[in-house]
Amino acid sequence: MQKHKRLFSLTLFGGLGGLVGFVLSEVAISDDVYASPAEMRHSTGIWFLLAVVGIGSGIVGGKSVTDKSVPPTEILVPTVAALLVGGYLSGYVAQFVYEQMLSETSRPSAPQLPRMVGWLIAGGLAGLAVTIGLKSQKRIQNGVAGGALGGLIGGTLFDPIASAVDNAVSARLISLVLIATLMAALIALIDNARTHLWIEVVSGEFKGRNIPVIDDRARVGSARTLEVPLLGDRQIEEVHLTITRNPAPSFNCTPGHTVEHNGQSTSSGSISDGDLLTVGSTQLRLSFKAEPGSRPAPPSSSERRVASIPEGPRELRGADATPPPPRSRPRLPTKNN
Repeated sequence: MQKHKRLFSLTLFGGLGGLVGFVLSEVAISDDVYASPAEMRHSTGIWFLLAVVGIGSGIVGGKSVTDKSVPPTEILVPTVAALLVGGYLSGYVAQFVYEQMLSETSRPSAPQLPRMVGWLIAGGLAGLAVTIGLKSQKRIQNGVAGGALGGLIGGTLFDPIASAVDNAVSARLISLVLIATLMAALIALIDNARTHLWIEVVSGEFKGRNIPVIDDRARVGSARTLEVPLLGDRQIEEVHLTITRNPAPSFNCTPGHTVEHNGQSTSSGSISDGDLLTVGSTQLRLSFKAEPGSRPAPPSSSERRVASIPEGPRELRGADATPPPPRSRPRLPTKNN
């Protein structure tokens, strides 16, 4: 359920970002006749810059609302810079490719393929701009792939929409909102597909928050720039512990600090699905490749003791009862890693 809520939220905000991008980009629309292709590319670059800023603000805003956390300055500044530079370059490069492909085709009146390629480039660069501030190789890959695919699909539908809607402004509005929605949805889908660990905040200030961990390493602490930021808990250090995936899922605390792992105080250990980590006064539940809260918490020690009592007929449960002989299990084929 949480995955679907996250996908819906990011997709909705992506569409709203497309609407903002449309409003901003309409300022750059001009009926002037350009003296040279370079002027046309520059004008297209400005148009895309404004459109991408709107789309990017929607996607970033959607992530902030979903994660219940405002991006820190260290992430927000490079993201805004990348949106400005990437937006202009995406328009300039897309227009250049568009011109080259039109000049080489025998049907200059059918610009569908050049437009598709142009929007693919623009979408990929926009996805890069949205995720570059996160400084995560996998998230950047997801942003580029989702943005490019969303731009490609949206660019494919651009001309059919323009033909169906007998109004240039309405056609641009529908197309831009559609492209932004597709970009946000596809980035979120790829993020979900590559997420190997979900961290659910069970108690604390951010109770109910679900944090996807995509990279092989996730730092947990009170610093805003971490993969798992836990703010407002004074008992948590800036970098309190690090969760790693390889060679096996485990965690290690910063020297001098500890956590409670399933109720036991420790500074390191291996982790498995459903484990509980208490960091300061904040409790976290770990779910591997499953939605947060979809699996039960690990059994308590008393439950494990009850579960370990062998079942058998009532008359064999006395003091002199002899346990039944173990039953043989069929051998299972071994998996090669």
